[in-house]
Amino acid sequence: MKNPKWIPTGLVTYLIISLRVAWGTDYHVDSVNGRDGASGAVGDPLRHVASLAGQLKGGDVVFLASGTYDQPVRLTDRGTPDAPIVIRNAEGHDPVISGTTWELDGASHVIIEGLTFRGCPSPAFVFGEDVCDSVLRRCRLIDCPPPARTNLTERTGWLRAISAPGPSAHRNRIEDCEIQRPYGGYYAVNEGLNIHEATCVPSLPRTRLASGLKLGLPIG
Repeated sequence: MKNPKWIPTGLVTYLIISLRVAWGTDYHVDSVNGRDGASGAVGDPLRHVASLAGQLKGGDVVFLASGTYDQPVRLTDRGTPDAPIVIRNAEGHDPVISGTTWELDGASHVIIEGLTFRGCPSPAFVFGEDVCDSVLRRCRLIDCPPPARTNLTERTGWLRAISAPGPSAHRNRIEDCEIQRPYGGYYAVNEGLNIHEATCVPSLPRTRLASGLKLGLPIG
């Protein structure tokens, strides 16, 4: 059998597109040197993570440089099992989420990694309705929120910093996170949340829910 000396142009195009989808796009965000309307390339960073909300796809990675990020972020973007969406600290950087809340709402296969949440309201991070197969990993939560009382169990303490609604969310996890204790030290949190063997599909639109039905109650 002779070795082929050419590959059809259509096949080449298909392979390039397939690889691009698998790899995704790297975005860079810098709260100090970034700018609104930037491309997000390494030499042209965005200023706010929220600028990417609704635009991310499976395989995309968002790198945050050191600095303070004080805008709320609500992500509805959906990755895949083989190509999750990742939002993480850039190598050697320590980005701080300050005084605001980050929320996943209807998102799936999203990994939030290597961030510090400081002085955020209650809760600092929310696994919202319909969120599936997502992870909060290697994050530190400091003064999120300042404790109102001291007689908290460890589970109650970290639930006040991370909200994990249950009925419509599946297979979410907290991995290797640290949450500041009221009087020094940290809770080490590794826990699976909303462990249901169910297909990850969006719920009905909220306007179609029966009157008085409330989703998203905290677990506990």
